[in-house]
Amino acid sequence: MVGGCRMEHMKTQNDILIEVLATAQTAWAKLQQQHGAMVFPKFELSNRFTKTAGHCLVLENKIVVGTKFMIQHPDIMHNVIIPHELCHQVDYNKNGFPKGNRWHGKTWQIIMIQYGLPADTYHTMEIVK
Repeated sequence: MVGGCRMEHMKTQNDILIEVLATAQTAWAKLQQQHGAMVFPKFELSNRFTKTAGHCLVLENKIVVGTKFMIQHPDIMHNVIIPHELCHQVDYNKNGFPKGNRWHGKTWQIIMIQYGLPADTYHTMEIVK
């Protein structure tokens, strides 16, 4: 603690983005070993996300991650949410838009399980104001 503030809250947006990219690059390398070479997605942070922890914009090959979630729930974000969003991009890259359950369908679930995570579609994190 510094001046009564937790150190986590003192990180800049750039510090957080660097952490996100490091995690994403490691996860992406694992996914490429499993699914072949693909273009690494762009990443952005959003200060507006309060319910959604991350969002993959597959057509743009871009993932947006909630800054507040990164500050308040870094372990879940690094270990679950970032890989979850990357699995969406892999699914789209390999299969295009699936029929039926478009975002959490069977092919995405298989990619998640192959990665080593349960194919959960929702998180239980809350943002404390």
